[in-house]
Amino acid sequence: MTTPRRFQITSLILTALLAASSPARAGEGPSQPEIDAAIARGLAFLRDQQSPAGEWSYPFNQSHTLGITALAGLALLENNVDPSDPAIAKANETIKFLAKRSDQTYDLSLAILFLARVQKGPTGSNDPLIIRLAKRLANGGENGFWTYTVPLESDQESRDNRRSSRPPPPRPTGEGDNSNTQFALLGLWAAGRHGFDPNASLEAVDHHFRSTPDSNGRWGYVPGEPGRDAMTCAGLMGLAIAAARPDLAERQTARARGAALAADPLFTAALASVSKDARQINRHSDIYYLWSLERVSVALGLRALDGFDWYAAGAIELLRRQNPGGSWPHEHWGVLPNTCLSLLFLRKANLAFELDRVLKLPDSSKPDPTEVPPEPPPASPPGPDAEASVLVTSASDAAFPEITVDFEVKRPDGTYILDAAMDDFRVVENGLPAPVLRLQAPSAREARPITVVLVVDRSRSMEEENRLGSLKRAVATFLDGLPQGSRVALIAFGSEVNLTSPFTQDFSQVRQAVDALSPA
Repeated sequence: MTTPRRFQITSLILTALLAASSPARAGEGPSQPEIDAAIARGLAFLRDQQSPAGEWSYPFNQSHTLGITALAGLALLENNVDPSDPAIAKANETIKFLAKRSDQTYDLSLAILFLARVQKGPTGSNDPLIIRLAKRLANGGENGFWTYTVPLESDQESRDNRRSSRPPPPRPTGEGDNSNTQFALLGLWAAGRHGFDPNASLEAVDHHFRSTPDSNGRWGYVPGEPGRDAMTCAGLMGLAIAAARPDLAERQTARARGAALAADPLFTAALASVSKDARQINRHSDIYYLWSLERVSVALGLRALDGFDWYAAGAIELLRRQNPGGSWPHEHWGVLPNTCLSLLFLRKANLAFELDRVLKLPDSSKPDPTEVPPEPPPASPPGPDAEASVLVTSASDAAFPEITVDFEVKRPDGTYILDAAMDDFRVVENGLPAPVLRLQAPSAREARPITVVLVVDRSRSMEEENRLGSLKRAVATFLDGLPQGSRVALIAFGSEVNLTSPFTQDFSQVRQAVDALSPA
C-alpha cells in the first residue's frame, strides 16, 4: 500500500473560504458572525446580572430564584462556557442548595437540566440529587399533567397515608397546564439519562397529549382552550419523547421508533400545525414560542419545516429585538428569561438530551434503509479518460489574498494520483478562472509504517441495528490496508474506558480483541 500523500495548491481566490464571512444576502437569515456577536453580547449581559453569591434573581417572584439561576446557567453552558468557569461553579453550588427544598415545577425541571448538563460525563456527583429531584417531580404529576408546584417528600408521604385510608379527592378543574407539563417532561427525560426510571411518567405524558388535542391536532394552554403555537410545540415534543421512553427503546431500534412515530396521524397533524405556525413568525412572535419551536425542531433534527427555514426567520427577529446592552425586551416573561431563551435559540441548544440518538425520524431526502436496492449493472473498468476525484483536506487564508489548499486526488478505482502537474488543475470562482500560483506535489511514494490507536464504542447503543457488527467489519478492513510494520493499540469505551489490546504489530491479535467485544 502506498501511503497517501497530499498536494498543496495556492490561489488568489477561493469562494468556499470567503463565503462564511460575507454579509447575508436579501431573504436570508443573519450571517454567522452576526449571530455570534449577538450571543456574545447576551452572555456578557447575563454575567453582569449574576450576584456575587452566584444566583440570578427573578424580580416578579422570588420563589423562582432557583429556576432563573438554572436557566441562566444553562444558557451559558449551551453557549460553550466551560463548567469550570467561576460563573458556572457558583451557580452549581447555588442550584444544589436551593433545589433540595424546592416545590416549583419549573424550577425543579430547570435544575435537573442544569445539573445534568454541567457534568462533563454521562455520570457524576450530581446524579443522586438529579434522581431525588426527578422523583419529586414525577410524584407531582397527575395523569401526565403538571401544575406549578409538586409535593415535597414529607408532603408526599402524608398524602400517600391519607390515600391509603380513603379515595383521593377529585382533581380541581383547570389545575395544571401544558407549559408546566413540557418543563416537567424535559426534566424527567434528562433525569432518565442519570439513573432515574422515567417510563411511568412518560407513558402518562403520552396519554395526556394523545387525549387532549383539538380537532386540528393542536394543544392549548389547558385542555379545551384553542390551540396555541408554543403549546403545540410542547405537544409534539411530548409525543416524541414518550415514543423514545426506555421500555420502548428496548424493543425497537431508533429507526423503527422514528418510522412508527412519523406514521402516527396525530404526530403528523401536530407537525403540520407546527410547520404552519412557523411560517407566521413576525415582529409580534413571543420569544417563549420561538424557543419552543427551536427546542422541538433541534431535538427531532428538523432543519426545515416543510421547506421553511425556521431558524433564519427566528434569528432575524431575535437580532432585531436585542437591546444595545445585550439583553432581550421584557415582553411577557421578563428580561432575564427572554435573554436566556433567545441565547438557547440562537445556539440551537438541544435540551432533550440524546433524543436524536434513540429516535430517528425518516429522512425523505435519503433512501429508506429498509428497502433493498436493485442490483446495479456490472461496472466496467474505468477508461483512461475517466475523471479523477479531488478531496480537500484543509485550507488556510493566513497569507490572504493567497489561499493555500491541501487536497488528495484519486482515480475512479480509488488509487491515489501522485504525479499530477500544475497544468492538470483549474481553479474557478463564479465560473471565472483564478490563477494557480504554486503547486507542491508529493515527493515520497514508499509505504511507511504508522502508529495507530483505535478507539471504539462498545456501549449499549451499539446493540442497535447491529452497529457493533459493522464496526468489527470496518476495523478488519482498516487493518488489511495498513502498511507492514505498523503498530496498533485498541481502546474500547462504554461507561468506562479500557485498554483492550496494547501496541502490537500482530494485527490478528487486534482482530481477536475486537471480535470479542460485546455491548455493555
